[in-house]
Amino acid sequence: MKEHRNILVKGNVKAIDFLYYTEMFAIKNDICGYIENGSVSQVYIEVEGDRDKLDKLEKYLAASPFARHVQSLNSQAGELKDFKRFRVSHEKKTRKKASLLKKTTGFLNNLIS
Repeated sequence: MKEHRNILVKGNVKAIDFLYYTEMFAIKNDICGYIENGSVSQVYIEVEGDRDKLDKLEKYLAASPFARHVQSLNSQAGELKDFKRFRVSHEKKTRKKASLLKKTTGFLNNLIS
């Protein structure tokens, strides 16, 4: 039976190809969803797949070569979103850029007025 999980990984995992290896593992194991960088020391993952495959992913994240960089891994069940594939998301960067552009535009408009 298909499940959805939200996983928050805390630790120093951003500089060690954590996203790439998680993506490769998910694709090889027919897991759909996405992974993205969160705040300074967090990575957020949303995944869907069979229970045993999702359990296998969590075990991989906790026991892989980069696991020594993981301080904690928290997983919660979520509502199915019917993901079609697994991908690395860059939405946060895009949102940050849009927010910065909006702030900069507002600042410049105030200078001109």
